[in-house]
Amino acid sequence: MTKTASRAPDLLHGPVFSNMTRFFLPIMLGSLLQQLYSMVDAVVLGRLVGKTALAAVGGSDLVIINLVVGFFVGLSSGARVVVSQHYGAGERDMVRKSVHTAILFSVVIGAVMTALGIGMARPVLVRRHAGRFHCLSAMVFCRYDSLHGL
Repeated sequence: MTKTASRAPDLLHGPVFSNMTRFFLPIMLGSLLQQLYSMVDAVVLGRLVGKTALAAVGGSDLVIINLVVGFFVGLSSGARVVVSQHYGAGERDMVRKSVHTAILFSVVIGAVMTALGIGMARPVLVRRHAGRFHCLSAMVFCRYDSLHGL
């Protein structure tokens, strides 16, 4: 097998700390931007729309949304392990197949989770004992947030 010049970072060779830092910084920046988005969202909703909208977005449904996001983070971590093993072994064809399988699986599971989120928003919120006043707003937000899977 011949080596070709590649502009992709080589995380397998060289100093561990600098390689890990180059890998970690974009992830950390993404997490910080997500937190900033949530904070700005809460401020805008609280000041412009009111307490009911803020309670609907940050109340009962937040646990459900975090559960779904955590599920997909776990799936992507598992797919990353499989892809990295094939990449480390130099199996380019298996890397391609693994990536395509992960993408297809994500699309199918995303569609299923969207349907479940739209259909199950009300029963789940009622079981979580969301206040009657906030339940309707939270249900609308859950259904809207479920559409992001499409």
